Amino acid sequence: MIDYPDTCVIGRSDGTVDENGVEIITEIYNGECLLETTGQSRYDGFQFENEPLLFIPVNNAMFKINDKVVVTTWNGRTINYTIKSWEAIKDDDFAELNDTCIWLKDGTE
Repeated sequence: MIDYPDTCVIGRSDGTVDENGVEIITEIYNGECLLETTGQSRYDGFQFENEPLLFIPVNNAMFKINDKVVVTTWNGRTINYTIKSWEAIKDDDFAELNDTCIWLKDGTE
């Protein structure tokens, strides 16, 4: 069983702004998630950065590249990302593994 200790809100902009010029975001998902970040790894003197992954316990939401993601980690840290890519996972034998894996980019606090 996967534990989802973090929370996240995923939304999409249609390019419109409100009367104050703030981008209007339509919420697509709001709930529990699991953010996996890995440090940097070194190989033969070169440095590679690894991409953060986000798992959410549903596989019926349709995301798009560049959707906005706000993750609040279990310890209160808030990080803003955008979606780089995603894949819904369906496993008929193990229903508890049915989730969505999201590759993230542009993380800022």
